[in-house]
Amino acid sequence: MMPSISRRRLLVGGAAALGSALAGCPSPTPGGALEMHPAPDGTAVAEAATRSIDPERHRREAAVLDAALADTAAVITDERPPLSADRPVLYGATVYDVSVTEGPTDPVDRYLAVVSPSTNGRDRIEYEELPSIDRIALADLKRHEVELGDAAFDEDFEMAFDYYWYDEAALSASVLVPDPEYDVIVGTTAFNIAPQAETVTLTDFEYSATVRSDDPAAFGDRLAADATVVFEGLSDDERALVEDALDDGRTVVGLDNEAYVALGERLLAHDPIYETNRQGEWLVEYDGENYWVVLDPVRISELRDRLGDG
Repeated sequence: MMPSISRRRLLVGGAAALGSALAGCPSPTPGGALEMHPAPDGTAVAEAATRSIDPERHRREAAVLDAALADTAAVITDERPPLSADRPVLYGATVYDVSVTEGPTDPVDRYLAVVSPSTNGRDRIEYEELPSIDRIALADLKRHEVELGDAAFDEDFEMAFDYYWYDEAALSASVLVPDPEYDVIVGTTAFNIAPQAETVTLTDFEYSATVRSDDPAAFGDRLAADATVVFEGLSDDERALVEDALDDGRTVVGLDNEAYVALGERLLAHDPIYETNRQGEWLVEYDGENYWVVLDPVRISELRDRLGDG
């Protein structure tokens, strides 16, 4: 169980792997990337143009959206926005517009509990006897034991767990952080708990959500009717670049690729559907078919400077 989402304090657990836009690029001086993904009908356009939330795979984002739909304003306290509001959200069979407003900030201690097999003489407690706050924090350790058995725990085993709790009253119930009173027995293995503290800044994010369309396909069709850019009259080099992007969904070019700059100029002659200060997104018709296109001119300044606040 988790605290009430309307005012709970929590952190996004786990590490986010940030892929470089240039990963795997054979060019010695990579300059930019072009992505092209088929969007043959309104449903595909809607999927490309929205942030899709699956309640099973995106439980945290779904919980935030549920709270925003249930309340006129749902306030989530976190290090960063738990749900991006940079585009509409596709949730179930409905497209929603989501807005977020940042409120007050608050420096607090975050605890990371590093768990490893115990070699000390500390008193021991069974996992099932832990206070709720500690059982929740170490739930993945218990799942690991249930799924794999004690054989999963050797002397080199180590896991780390975030404590998603900043309320002093809640944290005071813990027997493991900030000062562990026990080693924890999971299965037949005793584990040492080594808390690590760091100060983080939490912000109140106030979310609201409204229905944009209860028919995603119709939403996609309207977007296609209003915002499709036609690639026509391409040079041979531009067409070759487009075909490269279509082959793998993405192609990366060097700094001096004239065809890439020319395609970028074609796209930037039209307002992007979405843009940041580093990339833009368009719906493009090419040879009679529609594609969702992402232009990421990483080091090509004549294109990059025209995006976002550039």
